[in-house]
Amino acid sequence: MEWFNSFLAGYVKGINGWDVLVIARYFVGIVLMGRTDRYNYIVGTQTIGSKYQFTDKTRLLETAEIIHGMGSNILKFNMGSVFSKDNYAGPNPGNYKDLADMAANEPSIYAVLGMPFYYYIIWANPLQKTEWQWRKTNDRLTDAEAEIEYRELYDLSCYLLKTYSGSGKSFYLGHWEGDWLLLAGYDRTKDPVPARVAETIKWLNIRQKAVDDARRDTPHHDVRLFHYTEVNLVQKGLRGSPCMTTDVLPHVNVDFVSYSAYDVAFDDAMPSALYEALDFIKKHLPEKEGLPDCRIFIGEFGYKGSEFAPVVQQQKSIQFAQRAVEWGCPFVLYWQLYDNEIVDGKYEGYWLIDNQGKKQPLFYALEKYYSGARKYVAERLELDGQLPDQKQFNKEAWSILTQVK
Repeated sequence: MEWFNSFLAGYVKGINGWDVLVIARYFVGIVLMGRTDRYNYIVGTQTIGSKYQFTDKTRLLETAEIIHGMGSNILKFNMGSVFSKDNYAGPNPGNYKDLADMAANEPSIYAVLGMPFYYYIIWANPLQKTEWQWRKTNDRLTDAEAEIEYRELYDLSCYLLKTYSGSGKSFYLGHWEGDWLLLAGYDRTKDPVPARVAETIKWLNIRQKAVDDARRDTPHHDVRLFHYTEVNLVQKGLRGSPCMTTDVLPHVNVDFVSYSAYDVAFDDAMPSALYEALDFIKKHLPEKEGLPDCRIFIGEFGYKGSEFAPVVQQQKSIQFAQRAVEWGCPFVLYWQLYDNEIVDGKYEGYWLIDNQGKKQPLFYALEKYYSGARKYVAERLELDGQLPDQKQFNKEAWSILTQVK
């Protein structure tokens, strides 16, 4: 900003000139901070179905405030009938007629949507009764269920585009691990039946059309909204068996793909296994005009504390994040802030903060990462007059993650 300082110092005359300069530089700093706040720092975490809390706020608001306090501007959470006392310590979702009504009127959801997060990844599941994706059968998606899916996703998308127009925010609406939906169950040794594959394709195209139509129909600026699907049994496809990646993805028009990457996170060949999986997904993802080249992000990865010591959990997680950043993933999301899994009365330990309120080494490592990443982006903006491009940042992010490992 030296050009600005020189210009202003030469322009301002009189005894109060330097006072004006200080004030002007202060407001320029605010503008620059706003631009760096919006930058995508890629690595993030999420808050879904937590089993504990430490305040009288809803778990969504409590955890969102902690995530923002770490320095993150990315928030992933769940919207739908699961927003309940058991999952978020929230009100009965039956009080809201649909997702748009919930976004506008559920106090903690409305609050976090208004917080200074700029990237929201949301599992969006209709509040009205649609059972197809959860049925452990191969029934067809009924016309009534299809209409509910379309209408709730469309109305929510219109609401977000209209309400947050001009905010600089980006919203990604999607769902949890799609290979389980494709299988109508959780037996990974089975193959999906053709009828279920066809209905999954239909379901995703309906959801994508709802988002596409909302973008077309709703006047908006400086706000972005996308739809994504999530795959999770990519290794199955690599072995030649049918899965979401091979049998569904080529036939849908989704904006982005999320990869719930546990099937490579524990592979002895990681990172090569991760790169192979991401390349495999990319090979099956149809091109789509107007979107970035890298449209595959890590929706989940993690190493549970019941199997790994806290320091090892940190090291493995940072190493995984480095590799995903190196590949070019636009988001790499650790599962998660508070744990949501209890087995035989004990927590599995997928956490940054444990059930006693103790922050884990990975929590502090991510804090350091955000601090270093924000410092780098601010310095590049001041020196170059523009934000670093994604390739520049990814290279620096790798280096910063190395320092916090």
